[in-house]
Amino acid sequence: MSKARREAAKREAELRGAAELERQRLHDLFVQAPAAIGMTTGPDHRITFINPPYLRLLGREGHKSVIGRPFREIVPEVVEQGIFDLFDDV
Repeated sequence: MSKARREAAKREAELRGAAELERQRLHDLFVQAPAAIGMTTGPDHRITFINPPYLRLLGREGHKSVIGRPFREIVPEVVEQGIFDLFDDV
């Protein structure tokens, strides 16, 4: 039983390491992409990721000025355009 637990723990650690490597690769790909890419989470659409082209589009200097903040706060000028209804549907 102890051996099975050790093997399972070892396999879990390997899988976690592989998943982290893939997460980092995807992150790097999004950061280097020439297109604006951003990700939000939750009902208030808090920004969890934003790449440099998106920051330039928003006229922002660094990602720390937007990460964790609701998208509505970042671009209040688009609130009346219905984009948040689309976000809510997604």
